Amino acid sequence: MKKMLPAFFILLGIGCMTLSSTAFHTRYLGHYRMESLLCICLFLIVPVLPAFLFKRFSKKTKKE
Repeated sequence: MKKMLPAFFILLGIGCMTLSSTAFHTRYLGHYRMESLLCICLFLIVPVLPAFLFKRFSKKTKKE
């Protein structure tokens, strides 16, 4: 349960950022929301993915 709490807060933050970035669009709300969600997720994945891969592969080299 303790491991799920940070993930919950991260997803809640992503949802809040997406909602606030599309709050003032009057036309095509779904399009702007999905576009904003895609941009936010890409900007989060770019630094997290290399850090995750580095951590994962550095553990394997230490065991050998």
